[in-house]
Amino acid sequence: MKRTPVIAAALAIVAVAGIGWNRYAASGGDAVTPARAPAASGIATRNDAARAAQPAPVPPPDTPVRDVVAQLRPFAERGSPAAACRIVLEMSRCEEVAVAMRLASSLEPKKPTPQMLDAISRSLDEVEAGAHACEGVPRIDEATLYRYQTVVASHGGIAQERWLVGMPVLDPNDFLSNLDAWRDYRVRALRYVDRAIARRDRADLPLLLQLHSPNRFRSRYGIAVVNDVPMFLALYDAAELNDASLVPRLRLAARELREELSPAERERYLALKARIAVKWNDNGDDGSYAGGITPSGGPYSGPCKGL
Repeated sequence: MKRTPVIAAALAIVAVAGIGWNRYAASGGDAVTPARAPAASGIATRNDAARAAQPAPVPPPDTPVRDVVAQLRPFAERGSPAAACRIVLEMSRCEEVAVAMRLASSLEPKKPTPQMLDAISRSLDEVEAGAHACEGVPRIDEATLYRYQTVVASHGGIAQERWLVGMPVLDPNDFLSNLDAWRDYRVRALRYVDRAIARRDRADLPLLLQLHSPNRFRSRYGIAVVNDVPMFLALYDAAELNDASLVPRLRLAARELREELSPAERERYLALKARIAVKWNDNGDDGSYAGGITPSGGPYSGPCKGL
């Protein structure tokens, strides 16, 4: 494989914010009323037989993706969360490599800055290895990958639930192609919001903010599911009070939205703030849910860990 296109791909990854190695970047009344989730759909349900199924093999991290899929897909179809997780991560990585290559071919050549060169030197080997590993990869549609992701979330813990809610393997710019999956996603996301607000774990605050972010402030790949500005501002205040990680766009959003509140919205915001902007539990969890397949982290790092 020629390194020139790989260098261009690395430049594309460095130059275009939000791509990285993860598809989606790590959005009345006085009572605190979390969003109410409708009844869950039937896309994926907890299946006790999956626990009793034959354990899936563990292909080494450098296994070509086409071989990983061939080995693990029968196990994923039988409900193995470990197999389903590995396939989703591998296929997501291949999609990111393809996006980087397309960006590289469309970008105007520019002289890289020293900072970009430094970033390239760190990412070049990984980009090249990813492109090589994805050669001949079979096509798996988004609906199937999302179904695998729901298997993982249903059999995992909070980290796997955050992974599905924060990084669904669905294109937020194409709802019509996967309406059933998006309906199921909304059910799961609203259920997560209910649970997260109830348990008050500070690790949930960044994702709660993403899910409540008004569209004009969301990240390129972020997904907002709750249109509730007073709740967003109350959660933002809670995040500041609990020293949660806050990206600059959310600071901008909070400042502008406070200025735009109507009297009724301000009254509700202050009531929510009194109940939500308090100290949340700190369980030593950083709230991370993204992960990949790396030689250092192993094939079941990130959301696949422990499955």
